[in-house]
Amino acid sequence: MLYPVHIRKDLNGTCRATFPDFNSCFSNIEDRDYLSVTFRKTVETYVRKNGFLPNPHPRIQDLLTDFNFQGGYWMLMDVGIDIRPGKSPKQRKSLPRKLIIIDTRGQ
Repeated sequence: MLYPVHIRKDLNGTCRATFPDFNSCFSNIEDRDYLSVTFRKTVETYVRKNGFLPNPHPRIQDLLTDFNFQGGYWMLMDVGIDIRPGKSPKQRKSLPRKLIIIDTRGQ
């Protein structure tokens, strides 16, 4: 499943990644290369705490116009986790390297 992630660069050069489908969890990352690891940890923690994986946001357009997510850019990331009832989440051996980037600068 693909989940939206909002990336905004702060004045000090670090990036803030916000995961709206996971109760708007966020993480500060110094390099976008760490985003997949941060996202995976966020998802695993959310599933461990809540016992389920939320459905991805049905309408990305709603997020694009949300004032909380102005500036920066959006990415869609694959969860890469298999959820089975009564069992802990199983992680796939690798995450896909291809990420979909939604450019909102032209809007």
